[in-house]
Parts: sequence; structure tokens; C-alpha cells
Amino acid sequence: MFGIYRLVLALFVLISHTKGPLWIGHYAVFNFYALSGFLMTLILRENYGYHKSGGIAYLKNRWLRIFPSYYISLALTIIIACIAMLMNEELKLLPMKTLDWFVNFSIVGLTHEKVRIIGPSWSLHVEIIYYLLIPFLTRKNKHVFIWLFLSIAYTLWIWASDIAFQDRYFGVLSASLPFSMGAFLYCVTRKVKINNMCFLLGALSIWSCNIISNKFIFSYAFVDSFNFYLNTLFGVLLIFALYHFKTNETFANFDKICGDYCYPVFLLHSSIIMVGIYIFNLEIYSYGLMIFSLICTFPLSFLSINFIEKKINRKRLKIRAQQLDGLNR
Repeated sequence: MFGIYRLVLALFVLISHTKGPLWIGHYAVFNFYALSGFLMTLILRENYGYHKSGGIAYLKNRWLRIFPSYYISLALTIIIACIAMLMNEELKLLPMKTLDWFVNFSIVGLTHEKVRIIGPSWSLHVEIIYYLLIPFLTRKNKHVFIWLFLSIAYTLWIWASDIAFQDRYFGVLSASLPFSMGAFLYCVTRKVKINNMCFLLGALSIWSCNIISNKFIFSYAFVDSFNFYLNTLFGVLLIFALYHFKTNETFANFDKICGDYCYPVFLLHSSIIMVGIYIFNLEIYSYGLMIFSLICTFPLSFLSINFIEKKINRKRLKIRAQQLDGLNR
């Protein structure tokens, strides 16, 4: 039951890009990583397996999940950028170098230091790298334990070395901690199961209070260090609670609908922000821009879901079903 959770994380990213600077967007990205680590380990263990055909099916589905919707959003953003630049010739909203165009289309190599057409796409670069690595890192439980141990050791080292938060946040190696925590969580869920409303509410309360505290209680020096990693741990606890919690069919359907909106909202809000700032002259980091983005992103996401993603998901489900059938024979 991750749909609502995923949509909330996507909205945290949107809010940070429109009303920021708030740290909830940073927290959301590491929570996304942890959830990806958990889900990728789950589907590899239970749906695809670690043999050649399973690996190919897994990679096909990951490509279908990321790239078609990304390319639609990329095309829309390019069109909006061109319109904005025609209205104001001084604007430079698109890459000037061939290499920057290449990495924007490939995603791989699209770090935060590159010129990004879609702002948060740097995190997709990180996700793709771990999608490729996870089949090797999660084959056995002992591999997951070693991965988690090395990730914790690396995180403690960069933290103790007083590495700048930007490097601890954007770096590919830095993301190893939440991904490995998610993979480790899957190993735990096979042995420990808690389906309890009080446990879920408790996990949700702790996670929410931690996020609220970063804005209203603690200094940024605390927020971007201990509290940042603590939130990832609380996020993993919430993922555990959500995974085991069972609900009725009506709420499960609502949760699925919310989940469907997560990726379109994550991708398309950058286009809407560009419209708000450069075409309607809304002030950056303002409530006006945030409300405008919320109002416009959801209808656009609705169109993306119904005319693009549903067709793609049917292909993905077919690939997964064929692979699962092969495993069960």
C-alpha cells in the first residue's frame, strides 16, 4: 500500500521547487530511494528471478517505467521553453552543448551539475544506476548485508569528513545508503510481519513529526546532517508498516490511483513551473507559484496517465506475467 505515500513524496518535491527552500524535497528523494531499493529487491526475488531471462524482463520493465513518460515530459518542457524564449530572447532555458542534449535524452550521466531540461531528472540518473546494480547486490541475503554495512561505513566517513551536504545528497555513492536500507528491509519483512493499525499510525506519526521538525524546530546545520539520515530510517520504518498493512478494496483502489499520479506529478511539475515563472511572471518560491503548479499539474498528469501510462503499464504487466509464469513452471 504505497500509492498515497509515493504521491505525498512527489508533492514534497513539487512544494520544495515552488515554495522552497524547504528540506522536504531532499527528504522525499532519499525516501524514494529507500522505497525503490525495497521494491526492486521484492520484484527480483518474487517476480523475475536472477537468471538471464528474468534479468532481461526486469530491465525491459524498468525501461518502460522510466523512459516513455520521461520523453513525453521532456518534449513538453522543450516546447514550453521555446515559447518562453521567444517571449524573452534573454532567457537561456535549454542546453547549448551537444553533450548536454545527449545526457538529457539518455538520463544516464545527467548529474545535478549538468544542464537539466527537467529539473529533478538527476535523481532518475541515480535510480537507473541502482536499477542496474541491484540484481548483483541482492542475489543473496548476505550480499544485502554486506552492501548495507559498506553503505553505512561510507556514510559515516563522508559525514565525519565534513563533506558538504550537496555532495552527500546528490552523489551516486551517497544514495547507496537508502537503497541498501530498502533492500535490507525486504529481507526483514520475510521474517517479521506486523499488520497493526497502531503500528502504522505510530510509524506515520514519527516520520511526519521528523519532517515537520526540520522546518520549525531545528537549525539547518542539524537538518542536513543527523535529522536527514534519521528521516530516511523513519521512512524505512513507515515502508515496513505500509507493506504489511491490509485494507479494504475501496481504499486499496484509491491508494492505487494516488500511486498512478506519482511519476507524472514528479516529471510534469517542472514544465508547469516554467510556465508559471516565464510566461505568467509568477514569483519563484511563492505560494502563488505553488498553487498554480498544483492546480495545473494534476490535470496534465491525468492526461498522461490515461493516454500514455495505462498503455505502457499493460505492456509491463504482460512482461511480468510471462516471466512469473516461467518461474512457476
